[in-house]
Amino acid sequence: MHALTRGEQTRQKAEPWWRPPYLDFRPTGRLRLKIEGEAGRHLRHQWSDGKRLRLENFLGQFVAGLKATAKAVKEDQANHIRWEQERQEQAKREAELRQRREEYARKAEITVKLAHNWQESRLLGDFAAAIEAAIKDASLTEDQLREANAMLEWTKQHTAYVNPLTDVPWMLGEFKRAIDPYAFFKWR
Repeated sequence: MHALTRGEQTRQKAEPWWRPPYLDFRPTGRLRLKIEGEAGRHLRHQWSDGKRLRLENFLGQFVAGLKATAKAVKEDQANHIRWEQERQEQAKREAELRQRREEYARKAEITVKLAHNWQESRLLGDFAAAIEAAIKDASLTEDQLREANAMLEWTKQHTAYVNPLTDVPWMLGEFKRAIDPYAFFKWR
């Protein structure tokens, strides 16, 4: 740790943004070479002067360590690139699978909706036929007959509107329509 001098204390009070050094470095006369980084953790990364042996005797090992570390860095980079490609391919496969499932669910929902509409149109068609039979059998005034015929016509039109089989191209278009994830944001 660094002990503040009087001059540094005065400067710190005058200039609050200024910071003194955190540590004091004192030369020891010992030389140390160090390779920093995560690559090649199994390799030697530090050489320094000792009591008996000097660093000059290990310069060849240090250079060899640099080469081995450089090779380990390249291998790590290649592995990282390969892992990233595999991760992206897996994400792409998952997205395609999710999209196929969503499309299947959408088509199933459309098919069920169309089937319900068809079933409803059959019920309405039977109801329209029953209205027509009831009109023939009932003794109605002219106004009532006109209102009953209007109701019958409306029911037949609604039956045709509800029945998906009356517009097969539209029905096929609804079934084939792909999911557009940005449809909400498009201006109409």
